[in-house]
Amino acid sequence: MELVKDIMTKKVITSIESDSLMSIGKKMAKYGISCVVIVKDKKPIGIITERDLSQKVVAKNMDCKKTGAKRVMSKPIQTIKPETNIYFTNQLMKKKKFRRFPVAKDGKLVGIITQSDLIKYFADQRKKFVIESLKRNIKGSYPI
Repeated sequence: MELVKDIMTKKVITSIESDSLMSIGKKMAKYGISCVVIVKDKKPIGIITERDLSQKVVAKNMDCKKTGAKRVMSKPIQTIKPETNIYFTNQLMKKKKFRRFPVAKDGKLVGIITQSDLIKYFADQRKKFVIESLKRNIKGSYPI
């Protein structure tokens, strides 16, 4: 059975509630990521995405240097367990229209799974299936 823990990103970039939106935006740019999980005592309490920055901050002309994450972060945050099935996770993302889920074990952040992770996984599985099918179909067709 394919589980979230098998394909999730384990190194999650985080911030705390008091961090400025400017510093959070800089983290996103530095690491080439689309979100930062806001934590308190290693527990995820919110999330800030690129969309949050554009729609809640830039569009409202907020001061990125003075505004803290607490004011803009989406909360409460919904997490998923590392032992969750990948196919269930995919369906849940579709249903809730989420692009990512922080992964928590015993309340502590242990990773993040995104639509990109799932797409890559499903594409890799499809490629393996096609290659195996081709191998079976051409086996014995060509003399060695």
